[in-house]
Amino acid sequence: MRAVAFFVVGVLLMALSGIEKISLYISLAKSTGNTIETLKNIIPPYIWNITNYTFIAGGILTLIGLFLFFYEKRR
Repeated sequence: MRAVAFFVVGVLLMALSGIEKISLYISLAKSTGNTIETLKNIIPPYIWNITNYTFIAGGILTLIGLFLFFYEKRR
C-alpha cells in the first residue's frame, strides 16, 4: 500500500508541475507569443525552477513507488 501511495503522489506532483508551467504561460501568453525562450526570459529563474523541482520530486517519488511495489511483490 505504501508503494502505491508513493507512486500516486509522484504522478500527481509531475502533473502539478505541468499545470504550473501551463498557468505561467497562460498568464503571460499575450506578451510571450509562442516561444518558450521568451517566457523563460520574462519569468524569474527562481519561479521557473519551482516547476522543475516539483517535476524532479515527482519523478523521484514515482521511481521509489515502483521500486517498493516490485520489491514488496518479490518478497
